[in-house]
Amino acid sequence: MGNDIKKDIKKIKFREAVENDCELLLKWRNEKETRKFSFNEDLIPLEEHKNWFYDVLNNPNTKIYIVLNEKNKPIGQIRLNLNNNEAEINISIDREERGRGYGTEALKLISEIGFYNLKLNKLIGYIKENNKKSIYAFEKSGFLNNGLKVIKGYSAIEMVLEKK
Repeated sequence: MGNDIKKDIKKIKFREAVENDCELLLKWRNEKETRKFSFNEDLIPLEEHKNWFYDVLNNPNTKIYIVLNEKNKPIGQIRLNLNNNEAEINISIDREERGRGYGTEALKLISEIGFYNLKLNKLIGYIKENNKKSIYAFEKSGFLNNGLKVIKGYSAIEMVLEKK
């Protein structure tokens, strides 16, 4: 058994993002490792982020959720970009909370929300091929590796989960 911290995970939950989450999301987005695995590795300035954030908050085709741990502490974000009956997933977990299974749990929960609340048929995630931890989290939550694609000039694994 050992010190497997993943066995200690309690149920996470989501809440919809609100205007006050703007700077928290920017902090997570500009974190060094998050940028390394992003399809845009640049630091995002606050004003540019604010413009983007307020646009997506008001876009009916985008859903942003804040991932909360068992103590209701915000520990990450998950975003769905909706396109008909499909959605592309973007996820990031606070660097202090990584390695505890929260990403896998968040992907499982967003799948339920996507398929049953939002009536989606397919969820797709694009992950840089060197981001082994994210690929593992997607696989562990039931997504299938659909092969390599080129996304914004980067080689990426397309991970797909279809409603059963």
